[in-house]
Amino acid sequence: MGSGILWPREDIVSGAWSPAGSPVYDFLYQSLSNRCGIEDILCYAACPGASGGNGMTVKVQPAADPESHCCHYLQFFSRLSASDNITLGYNISGLGINDKLFSVDKTLNLTTTGWVTTTYELTASEAAQIEDYTDIHLFFENKSAILGSTDIYIGLAYFYIEYPCPGQKVTYTVPTGDISVGDWATAPLYSKINSGIIGSPADLSDFIDTIASPSTPFEVHLSGGPDASSNDCHILRYVASLDAYYGSENVDLDIGLYDGTTLIKEETKTLSSTSWVTGEMTLSTAEAANITNYQNLRVKGSGSDSPGGNTPKIAEIEFQYPFAVDLTQQDFPAAYLHFV
Repeated sequence: MGSGILWPREDIVSGAWSPAGSPVYDFLYQSLSNRCGIEDILCYAACPGASGGNGMTVKVQPAADPESHCCHYLQFFSRLSASDNITLGYNISGLGINDKLFSVDKTLNLTTTGWVTTTYELTASEAAQIEDYTDIHLFFENKSAILGSTDIYIGLAYFYIEYPCPGQKVTYTVPTGDISVGDWATAPLYSKINSGIIGSPADLSDFIDTIASPSTPFEVHLSGGPDASSNDCHILRYVASLDAYYGSENVDLDIGLYDGTTLIKEETKTLSSTSWVTGEMTLSTAEAANITNYQNLRVKGSGSDSPGGNTPKIAEIEFQYPFAVDLTQQDFPAAYLHFV
């Protein structure tokens, strides 16, 4: 995967964080470039232990909008000046200083003087709230306000976006029509499983599930699009779970990707819980090369019930692949493609 690291580049509010008289943001990446003269993290921003509620906000480097809501991370290195128990709050904004991305601050309890690496991965729903990738802010605050001499240090901090297909745009196709309902309920099926997973935040409030003693699979048509730019990065994703769970009776779910009536790849996933799980079926380059018509892709799914009554259900289906053409110059109807 390709990636992009966005380093702090501007102080918005330095608050109680020091060094005084110097840009705080500059000390959040100086150690990386060895500006302190040694390889250890000795350049850092510091906040006194008693300075609760007086946070620091820095703006990171601008970035182009990514192709999906996948793989967004905040990472930073922190420690205390002395052993204590202090809570560090952190937050992300993609809307500017006054609009935090999260409704509740994330927190980290620090107790030791050793450097701790914290990595927070945004959910697809959280990443979807970022409206401006040129105006992303990172916020840090001492939430404990403990009287004493214990300070919080942050030595490195950055926002990180990992792209799913290096050097290539990626499109996400979703179901746009039923071919066969089979023993699944309730028609139309496609409209209950087409919100997206990586390409758009999943909607788990509706789903499809099998009837008792199913024997016939469902089949849905995927939204069409341009041919792939390569045979890499072809992934069929689905979100599934058990409709009910009795004892230790697991159920297998069979999922297959087809080009018309030609099977490209299929897999069986064992479901063992009523909690939603995301399955990923990655095509090899040889398997992807067998796709001849990206406007005729289909997904078939079948399952069985257990003696106790467990049955599978599916909330989302999405197929990802890279493309090279400019979609704005094509004659595809606007509703024919699903991408972000």
